[in-house]
Formats: sequence, structure tokens, C-alpha cells
Amino acid sequence: MPKIIAAIGVLRTLLCGGWVYVTSTDDHGFHDITMIGYILCTLPWTLGIISMSPLNPRAVKYRKVIAGSFFGLLVPLIYFFIQHKVHRVPGGNPPFYDFKIDIAYTIYAFFEWSLVLLDAGFDAVSYLDFDKFEFQVIERGHKDDDGSETRPLYHSPV
Repeated sequence: MPKIIAAIGVLRTLLCGGWVYVTSTDDHGFHDITMIGYILCTLPWTLGIISMSPLNPRAVKYRKVIAGSFFGLLVPLIYFFIQHKVHRVPGGNPPFYDFKIDIAYTIYAFFEWSLVLLDAGFDAVSYLDFDKFEFQVIERGHKDDDGSETRPLYHSPV
């Protein structure tokens, strides 16, 4: 299972790059296909990461909340996408703006980028899995030709 989840993670990363770096203005079809693929790959990725993670209750709780938020945002994201693309909701003229904006597309864009932030947050929770580890970088001594270890190549002032 870890190899499958790793492969899905790589595919998901490439798909995310597809819809983040190729805007809908540049190539609408490619943007939409990569975003849909990214969202579809997120379900097995999320379930796989949660099931294979260490039993850290705090990390599991955060992952579940973030994953629930991610998938919960898909409902309004799809709704505003349909409003914008299918129903062609016209631009609005809110009283606090002096220019017309496409309300449905603007709201859709906020939900779209919220997915990116939630995705980064889901991965950032991995920090909690390493809170009991201590990493050290140490210098090894230099080995002579006979295999005996000598002092380091430099000396700190005494």
C-alpha cells in the first residue's frame, strides 16, 4: 500500500501543478482536467496518509478536520463553478466597488485556492509526527590511511 499511495502522491502533485500553473485563461480544458484529476487523487491520498500515519491522536485529529474541510469545500466550489460556466451568472455591482466583477467566478476562485491552503495544511500536520525525534548533524573525524580516526580537519578556538 505505501508504494501505491506514493505513486498517487506523485501523480497528485503533477496534477496540482497542472491546474495551478496553467490558468483557465491559458488553456481551460487542461486546467479543468488536471484539477478534476487532482481532486479525484486526493481521496485515496488522504485516506492512505491517515491510515498509514503513526498513532498520534493530535495529528490524526488535525488531518481529519483538514480533510473534512477540503472535501466539504468541494460542494460550494462545484456550485459556483456551475453558476459561472453553465448558468453564466452575470457580473454584479456591489455597492462597495466601483467596477463590475464576476461574483460567481470570484467566489469560485476563493474556494479553489482554499483547496491549495488546506492541502498544504494537511501535509504540514506531518510535523507533529516528528515532534518526538531529535535530529543532529555531527562531524565525523578524518580517517588516516591505516583506518585510525584523527581529529577533525579544523579546530575550534579553545
